[in-house]
Amino acid sequence: MAWAQVAASVEVLATLIYLSIQIKQNVAMLHSESRRALVENDRAALLTFLENRDLMEALKGDELSYQDQFRLSLMWLLDMRNREYEYLQYKAGVFDEAAWKSYQETIYLSFGRPRDN
Repeated sequence: MAWAQVAASVEVLATLIYLSIQIKQNVAMLHSESRRALVENDRAALLTFLENRDLMEALKGDELSYQDQFRLSLMWLLDMRNREYEYLQYKAGVFDEAAWKSYQETIYLSFGRPRDN
């Protein structure tokens, strides 16, 4: 009977170790996917700005047309949604303070002044 209890305890311990390893691997995979999504979001936003260079040039000149104002609003909305996602990922622990600071620099580049947290 004592051997059966020892064997059962060893089995439970092995199961707990296995589950712990699986959970760590799953968390690492989720963080990796979140970081991939961050990169893809930035890529999409940059492409949007590149594809609308005419609008960026128009900002330097006179007043924008209604259509250009609308396009610009949508581009900035897309960019702010990306920054929001980045902030939420930072708060969730997907990346560290240094990485978040680099994302904050993107906000400065996009909107002309740094933002706090």
